[in-house]
Amino acid sequence: MHQPYQVQIYRKSSQCCDAQFPGSTSCLQASINSHARFPFPGIMGDVIGPLVSRPYSPHGQQVRWFPDLTNKQNCVRGKGYESWMTTEGFAPYYLFTNATLCCEKWYPESGSSCPSNEKPVSAEAEDEAWFADPYPLDNYYFPDFSANNCGFGRDYPAWMGYNSYEKHYLFRKGNECCSKYFPEASNCPAENTAQTGYYWEKYHPKNTQHHISSTPIVYNHTFYPSLDAGTCVNGTDYPDWMGSDVDFIRLYLFKKPEGCCKQWFNGTAACLNSIIQGKYAVLPCPTNRPGCVPVATVTNATAELLSMWYPSFFEHKCKNDQWIPEYMLIQSYRDSYLFNSEEQCCAAFGYC
Repeated sequence: MHQPYQVQIYRKSSQCCDAQFPGSTSCLQASINSHARFPFPGIMGDVIGPLVSRPYSPHGQQVRWFPDLTNKQNCVRGKGYESWMTTEGFAPYYLFTNATLCCEKWYPESGSSCPSNEKPVSAEAEDEAWFADPYPLDNYYFPDFSANNCGFGRDYPAWMGYNSYEKHYLFRKGNECCSKYFPEASNCPAENTAQTGYYWEKYHPKNTQHHISSTPIVYNHTFYPSLDAGTCVNGTDYPDWMGSDVDFIRLYLFKKPEGCCKQWFNGTAACLNSIIQGKYAVLPCPTNRPGCVPVATVTNATAELLSMWYPSFFEHKCKNDQWIPEYMLIQSYRDSYLFNSEEQCCAAFGYC
C-alpha cells in the first residue's frame, strides 16, 4: 500500500527530540506529557503513580565527563552518571565539562588511556519500565554463567540491567567481561555478532527458566533470638508466643540476621558469625522464584519428635539418639527439653 507520507520512528522521546528538534528545551517534557507514563502497568507491580527520582537515571541530565567507578574505571562522557553525583557538594568532584579535568582528578596514573573513547554502559534497561521503553536497544557483552563464557546481544537476563547491576554485568568490550568473569576461558567471548532483532528472538521460551535461575537468590528466611545461646536462630521453630500477636512478631521475628542481631545482641560480629541453623516446618521459597512450591520438611511427626536434641542430665551433654525420656515428650514439657539443634540444647542447660 502506498504511504501518503513517511515517518521516522524512534525508540525514545529523547532520541526523537535530539534528532528532530535539537536545542529545544521543551520537546522532551512535551513528549513525555503527550502519553500515559505507564502504558504497561502490569510490569510495574505495585509501583504505579508519579515518576519518582531514581538512584541512577540519565533522563534529563546534562552531558558531562564523569568517573565510571565500577565498570570501566575510567573517565567517560554521557548522561549516565548516578544522580547523587549531581547533588550539592558532589558535583564539583564528579562532573566535569572536559576530559582533562576528570582524568587529572580521578585517573592521573592512566596517562593517555584516559579518557575512555567508549560510551559508558547506561542504565537504560533499568529506566525502561519508568519511561515506557520495555525493550533494550544496545548490545552488551555479559556473563553467561550456564556456558561459563561471555555472551553478546540484547538477550542478557533482565536483572543484569536493573538496579545498577548493569555496571557490574554489562560491558561494551568482550575482553572486559572475559577478564572479570572467565579469565581462564580460551574462547571468550563466545559470540560477537550484534543482535538486531528483539531481545527474545535469541533465547527462546525454553530458556526462560535459565534467565530466572541466574538471578541472585533472595531468600525468604526467618530469624529469632535465642537468649540462652546469645545469638539468633534461622528457622521457624521459635516458641509459639513469639508469633502470637503483631507486637511480638515485630519484636522477635526478623527476615535478616542483621536485624535480629542488632535488636537483641547489639549487632555484634559474634552474633552474626554464630547464627544457629534451626528448623523450618515448611521450606520457604525464595521471594524471586515464582515457580517454587513450598515443601513440608516434616513427613512423620513421631520420627521428627524423636530426632530432636534433649539434655542427658547424668552425662551432662545433649543427645539425639531417640532415647528421649517419656516425660520430655509430654506436650507441656517439649518446649523446655526438646530442641532442633545441639547448640540450642547446650546453651539452655549450660553444657557448652
